[in-house]
Amino acid sequence: SARLELLQNKPNPFHDQVVVPFSLPGSCTAQIRVIDANGRTVAEYKGWFKEGYNEQQFDLENNAGEGVFYYELVTPYGTLARKMVRIKF
Repeated sequence: SARLELLQNKPNPFHDQVVVPFSLPGSCTAQIRVIDANGRTVAEYKGWFKEGYNEQQFDLENNAGEGVFYYELVTPYGTLARKMVRIKF
């Protein structure tokens, strides 16, 4: 059965568009946030996701900054976070 998992973003490092893959043990409302190194939320999405594997895409084209960002998955089953790297061309 599926378990709560936050997988590595694709691609990594990324430029503007990034996909956050994750897995849920059951269907639920979940929130995914992208956070910069200063702790500021630069993008977020909240919605209903099915049990099992899911992906959420973000476009950070208009958000300044490069370097290390964090992404966080908040669910009724728990909260997970990972690091990702953004590069500017």
